[in-house]
Amino acid sequence: SIRFTAEELIATMIRSGNTADRKIGLRILGIVADEYDHPLHAVLLNNEKDKNILQYGLEIIGKAASEDTINACLQCFSHHPKLVKAALLNAGSKSVNPIEIHIHKGGLSAIESAQLILLIGKIGGEEARLALGRLITENDSNLPAMIKAMYRSKYKATNASRILLEDFTRAYLRFSVELLFMQRKLQKQSQ
Repeated sequence: SIRFTAEELIATMIRSGNTADRKIGLRILGIVADEYDHPLHAVLLNNEKDKNILQYGLEIIGKAASEDTINACLQCFSHHPKLVKAALLNAGSKSVNPIEIHIHKGGLSAIESAQLILLIGKIGGEEARLALGRLITENDSNLPAMIKAMYRSKYKATNASRILLEDFTRAYLRFSVELLFMQRKLQKQSQ
């Protein structure tokens, strides 16, 4: 069939030792990124040595991205955060669970973790709201990012999470008041 032939040609291009051939294969994938993702796309993201080809491979991720491609994309996060965030946003809600798993694995800085949490909120949808609900009950180290992400995703609190969120809100209000008093005291001391 035509699809099988096209897949084989793309596979040949992606496996090629020639940079130009790999780029042409990726261009073709980029054209159909919202309808199709080749299994070798993930392999390329995991193994590509050429920085430009890797970046282009991240740029062409679309709605049809496979879970393997999304996971391979996440492995590039520490070196190409902006490209990875844009790619995961392009992939949409199917990237939410892999992002959540990636956060749980650890090995991320607090900033990287916060960026991924905010990305979940930006992706939005029911899957994102469920993931954020699970994340807030398991880990409060990135609470400001979590709250912002929940707001972006239009999160609606359940009875269980409402109590937790109210406790966090009270604590933040208390800390805010303390900071204001400390700031006022410092201003008086400096005068």
